[in-house]
Amino acid sequence: MQLERATLLQIYYLMRLTRAMEDRTRTLFLQGRIVGGVYTGQGHEATTVGAAILLRDGDFIVPQHRDLGMHLTRGVSPRAIMCQWLARGNSPTLSRDGQLHIGDVQHGVVPSISMLGESLPVACGIGLTMKMRRHDTIVMAPCGDGATNTGPFHEALNFASVQKLPVVFIVENNGYAYSTPTNKQFAIENLSDRARAYGMQGETADGNDVLAVLETVERAVEHVRTGKGPALVECKTFRVRGHSEADKADYVPPHVREAWLK
Repeated sequence: MQLERATLLQIYYLMRLTRAMEDRTRTLFLQGRIVGGVYTGQGHEATTVGAAILLRDGDFIVPQHRDLGMHLTRGVSPRAIMCQWLARGNSPTLSRDGQLHIGDVQHGVVPSISMLGESLPVACGIGLTMKMRRHDTIVMAPCGDGATNTGPFHEALNFASVQKLPVVFIVENNGYAYSTPTNKQFAIENLSDRARAYGMQGETADGNDVLAVLETVERAVEHVRTGKGPALVECKTFRVRGHSEADKADYVPPHVREAWLK
């Protein structure tokens, strides 16, 4: 993939902006100005920005709780996101919710559902609508490695494949489902292999290499946008922080953390 310098700088800017905003989120949480759970996607920036940058106007995305980079890449303003975190009356949910359920349909961002994995059938519903209306738009549906062990994940993949829906599933494999490491969750090396069971295209990418994410997701997007059915991309990354800011993540072995931080 050949990218212009301006595009590369924009990608880098969005990754840095994502990290900077989440750093401030932690500060506000410790000050007691953000209440409830605070979930960050530090370590996921290359995956979230690299995947979402390939979408175009009219496409939809159904992000999860570590996908701030996708919101920013789709054009949701930092001010709107900050108002959401602080439960302001002019936030996207008009102060009715905190961080988790933010959405902005004008930017093609559908609010997530707290039960992880439950958003994937919603993405299929949007994809079916687009197909019935004969639009050439697609839906991006990210989830974590833990969500791939839930019923809605398998139901969504099966339905999307049978109906040839324009959905790109992104699995953000960060090594832990809360505190359960990947080697205690799965008997396979790559979660993208699960795509084969449903007759869809599946690939694995280095989720910490934004150019690798771009190249892999670009192939998936092209496959889906040309009407060949859904695709799944697994991005292997690492969750730098705990499951939430209330979680010290002391279940992560120090050598594992140090290896990923490098």
